[in-house]
Amino acid sequence: MKYKIGDKIRVRKDLKEGREYKIYVSNKMTSYKGQIMTIKAIEDDCYILKEAKRTDGFPEWYWTDDMLENVVLTISDLQFADILTLRNGERYVYTDNHIYGEGYHYHCDADTVKADFRENLTRDSSFAEYDIMKVEREGQIIFERQDVREMTVEEISKVLGYEVKVVK
Repeated sequence: MKYKIGDKIRVRKDLKEGREYKIYVSNKMTSYKGQIMTIKAIEDDCYILKEAKRTDGFPEWYWTDDMLENVVLTISDLQFADILTLRNGERYVYTDNHIYGEGYHYHCDADTVKADFRENLTRDSSFAEYDIMKVEREGQIIFERQDVREMTVEEISKVLGYEVKVVK
């Protein structure tokens, strides 16, 4: 299985009703296409999504790897009221293509948001402290950047609690 409990995923934008997938997709399931969800549980090689609730009295819907995709958030995916946390710890709110900080501190307007940020929510290296590290939507973290961490073999051994040998 590609995902684990707690992972943020996106229901495929091209999800279609029918039997094109490993399990049948209902019309109600297609109403979630394109939405970012959280893996709540895994049962019988299928996922149960926290936000995809059934209201018809039946058990939860089951989702398979071929119905879901990784969340790769881009600057174009930001929505009104998303909370952005930058690498330097500052928090901002995204509103109508503007980014505002606490106390209405202005950071970027519509022209500079797309000009200053790359699609992957980073800035160029001289402004890396302004990289967007986390995006929260409606109280849920929908994106959190995991930086590559450089470590020596000694540091890796210490973290793991046993000796590590590098092989090629």
